[in-house]
Amino acid sequence: MKKESVPVRNSLLLLLTATIWGVAFVAQSVSMDYIGGFTFNAVRNIIGAIALLPVIWGLGKTRSSSEQTPSDRKTLITGGICCGILLCLASNFQQFGIKYTTVGKAGFITPDMVKEGAVVIDVGINRNAEGKVCGDVAPEVMDKASYMTPVPGGAGPMTITMLMKNTLKAAKLQHNL
Repeated sequence: MKKESVPVRNSLLLLLTATIWGVAFVAQSVSMDYIGGFTFNAVRNIIGAIALLPVIWGLGKTRSSSEQTPSDRKTLITGGICCGILLCLASNFQQFGIKYTTVGKAGFITPDMVKEGAVVIDVGINRNAEGKVCGDVAPEVMDKASYMTPVPGGAGPMTITMLMKNTLKAAKLQHNL
């Protein structure tokens, strides 16, 4: 019975994590017209912390006090703070001009939508009026961006590589290999 409860618990924790990130994604999409990226990051981190506090408290109650030493607690807190700082830095660096798009319409992102010197990662695959494969970002954006991934041949091969890597990793974990 204990073996069955661990996967269910893990699945519920993954569901909670995915829900937090999914809600944050929708919230950011909606709030882009009203608040800046740094303000959004601050609010998102506060909401995430509030949502995770009951989980942390609940997980702490499942272990007996004799199992947990003060050094374990110190290591856990230090690791949590380091991870939090790195996530905060990553989220804020993302606001400095990295654009990511999967609009689904050829040339939808135009130069007036892109900050000067931004890095533009175009993962869209479309066909223009002439039937040529192109991305979601108009080619004129390259004049404004510091770097722009090519389409085809840019982010697609990396996406496929990571998908295959994660599929193999999942299969190994599932079959204890």
